[in-house]
Amino acid sequence: DAPESNKPVLQWGVDYVHPSGWYVGYWGSQVNFSYRRVGESYDQYTANGAVTITDYQEGGNSIENDFYGGYNGKLGDFSYTIGAAGYAYIKGRYANGLETKLGLGYKDVTLTAQTLLNDVVWGNKGDTYWTLNYAKPLPSDIAFTGSLGWYTYKKEGKFVGTHDAYTGNA
Repeated sequence: DAPESNKPVLQWGVDYVHPSGWYVGYWGSQVNFSYRRVGESYDQYTANGAVTITDYQEGGNSIENDFYGGYNGKLGDFSYTIGAAGYAYIKGRYANGLETKLGLGYKDVTLTAQTLLNDVVWGNKGDTYWTLNYAKPLPSDIAFTGSLGWYTYKKEGKFVGTHDAYTGNA
């Protein structure tokens, strides 16, 4: 339900990977619309029974902060990953979320699932992002990587799918 933006943004991040397989990281980005205003729109929807698109305009823009960590391991030709991520939005009413990450691999192919643990204005509890990756080392420290991603999602949640906050024509 959040409006999209075609304005450029700044993004930044840092990762630390220990030789044992443990990793932690942070990624941040400007958001050119206000998740706080989107959240307030849901409050207004609940109180008044209707929201208009103008409810999404104005208000301070948000900053997305992603904090994540986990462990990558290997057993022979098999690999695995287990981790979690927390999403914290400055001025992000109802936008903060938690997500798990589980993955299995065999040789050059991996399958990973990242599942949202709570309802937020941008997704529903149980929504899962799947990735299937193929990575092949090439000569001269170069690698070929191919990735396929897809979502499975719940159609109804506390915020997304329970109503359409946009009441105009599309």
